[in-house]
Amino acid sequence: MPTTGTVTITGKNFRPNEPLTLELDASIDIGPVNADGTGTVVFKVKVSDPAGDGSEAALLVGPHDAVIYSSNDYTAETSFTVTAPAAAGGMPRLGSDVA
Repeated sequence: MPTTGTVTITGKNFRPNEPLTLELDASIDIGPVNADGTGTVVFKVKVSDPAGDGSEAALLVGPHDAVIYSSNDYTAETSFTVTAPAAAGGMPRLGSDVA
């Protein structure tokens, strides 16, 4: 099953209105996005289309690294895990058929 959903990555204590770039798994760059007036930035990343333009494959199930880079070389790092979607169909069937 394909992975779906959105990962929200928030960084704080940057300079107000500073342009910031998010790097996923040392290979996918997203941004720049400007921090708000308090120095907070929020990146919302679609798991199925992380770059937002169809240029990158979906994030695979498993662990991922995220680094936010500022224009003055300050970085903030975190990691997250993409999990497989739950199986469709509701409750599992238990017991046996009786003829």
